[in-house]
Amino acid sequence: MASATAAPQMTASPAGAEPAVVWVKKSSRQGCAKVFLRDKNVLERGVLQRVAIIDGVCVEIRRHTREAREGEAGALFVAWGLRVERRVTVREESIEDYFNGLAGTVCPEGLTAQAPFEEDDLRFVLSSESVATLEHAPKVDVASKDKLLTGVFCDKQLVEGLWQAKGRLDALWALPPPPMARSLMNRVARAQLFPHSGEGGSKENGENRAGDKLAELADLTGLLHGVPAGCAFLDLCGGPGAWSQFLLAQRDLSLRGFGLTLRAQVGSERDWHAQEKDEWYPELSKRSDWAALWGKDGSGDLLKPGNLEHACQQLDAERVMLCVADGGFSDDSIPANLLELYFYRLFLGELLMAVRVLQPGGRFVCKLYGSCSQHTAALLYCATRLFDDVSIVKPKTSKATGPERYLAAFGRKTGKEAAQIREALSRAHAFGGASSPLEMPLLTPVVTMANLAADGVFTSSVAAMTSKLCNRNVKALNAVVDRAEFLEEMAKTVNDELCKRSETQTIQCWPKCRDETHEAPEPASALPANFGGEDAAVAVRMSGIDKTATDTDIVEFFAEVQVKTTGVRQFDVPKHNARVDFGSKEDLERALAMNGRNLLRRKVKVELWHELGNEGPTDAVGGARPLKDSSLQKKVERKERPRQSRRAFVGGA
Repeated sequence: MASATAAPQMTASPAGAEPAVVWVKKSSRQGCAKVFLRDKNVLERGVLQRVAIIDGVCVEIRRHTREAREGEAGALFVAWGLRVERRVTVREESIEDYFNGLAGTVCPEGLTAQAPFEEDDLRFVLSSESVATLEHAPKVDVASKDKLLTGVFCDKQLVEGLWQAKGRLDALWALPPPPMARSLMNRVARAQLFPHSGEGGSKENGENRAGDKLAELADLTGLLHGVPAGCAFLDLCGGPGAWSQFLLAQRDLSLRGFGLTLRAQVGSERDWHAQEKDEWYPELSKRSDWAALWGKDGSGDLLKPGNLEHACQQLDAERVMLCVADGGFSDDSIPANLLELYFYRLFLGELLMAVRVLQPGGRFVCKLYGSCSQHTAALLYCATRLFDDVSIVKPKTSKATGPERYLAAFGRKTGKEAAQIREALSRAHAFGGASSPLEMPLLTPVVTMANLAADGVFTSSVAAMTSKLCNRNVKALNAVVDRAEFLEEMAKTVNDELCKRSETQTIQCWPKCRDETHEAPEPASALPANFGGEDAAVAVRMSGIDKTATDTDIVEFFAEVQVKTTGVRQFDVPKHNARVDFGSKEDLERALAMNGRNLLRRKVKVELWHELGNEGPTDAVGGARPLKDSSLQKKVERKERPRQSRRAFVGGA
């Protein structure tokens, strides 16, 4: 277990001293602020605390890198993000009051995180002794939980413990506000416990952290040692292309690259669909030493008939010595805890593609999502018969809470057995036909269970690897959830203490995040004393509206504080103005309290609607014309149309 030091029980400056905060500089465009402090204890307390809840929003606290100026102890960087800022404004005054309020307080217990295990690179060697007994007549199989629970490669209780830990994390994500942006607690918790987990994204290894993972894999496995200069590589399911960028950056090797990945906006309703951001980087396509392959139908879908064969034909003249596959997928349509089984056909296609295009001695690296089932074990068994050296690697930068791991297979073999395995893989791949993995996720294993069970060397090596990674995954997930719950409870407790110290002022600056409420003085009504009458409009005028804001944006703006609108009408004269109607006086009062909050990128003014003249109610200001197609009903109907979740299997996670 990783060591941890106790949190120092510091107190900030005594009461009566100068305020802890010198000034606060907020950026509404980025959802962050710099807090310049004169009180060193408050500075160190903020760094140690890491999170806070201000104006009902979870914020992250880090030490700012700027050197302290005269009269300052240093600065803190406080962040909550633009997406949250667009919904709920975190005010400079609230930030200042919060850190001033920490003066003279004692640090909570437990601020230093303690990880359940030490981060490390893991590698498991896989080997086999028996010739593969192959199934040459594939059939459709059922993707169900019993396929993961009844195998011999991982204990049933360990698998169920993993599902329970995942359920805890899902339940944490599903909790509604308050506070807003609770997911920040989970992210900070993971970063505290596993600082290397999920880090990356350095420009030298590609434009996202996937490039750093391949760089680490290359160091751990010797992927590039002895690779002939001037040879070619294939990047499978690798969009947007961080792995290609890393390989092309090895200038001493002068590699030529090819890539096959799913094209955006293709396929039927039952297929996974790639997003435009997951297509190849434009700069890759402009290179003379790299080319995209799209298959026979132009979709780039490895599982569609003819695409694999078409790509192989294009590579026949190339000396391909490396095949890398960072493919994966995430879709709401996949039943919980069955990702490994739904990945089976893609893994099979990637392995088949590797043995089809690689020259003898070639190397293959491929991402996996678990190895509890006989189906995954059968493909790993094939890998041990097709390559000289096979191992499963879990780099330090691969998320400790995630199931991903990497197959590293070096030295592609030739001969009769290799040809037979390749033929069995081809039959299984072809059997899937044009069916999406959502329609046909699983096929019967390509190697018989009797064959796997009879090979004690293989079975014991896979079982040791699977059990180790599963147990580690359980510990990591539970530790992150426990830590996230602690951070939120700690932040709420700090707010409670600040409320007790300054009831009237602090209730406004640190809204309650618990279910129970404090007694607060009744706020003065924003409505005039003589408001009422049959002709009184239960409406507000919004001004300063962002030019990109739609009626739906305005509806959601008020919905954040549980205010229901009954009508929205924007005007083109004067610009950036709208009338918003409500169903009750109570909703109107709450809406008026939104004055000065941010709608998208701009602060808006919300004031009571006043009619012009005494001729009766009007729905426009002088000379105003409603914007075309600004009907609230159209916007709401468009928003409420059911949308099928469709995410592609793509790389670069």
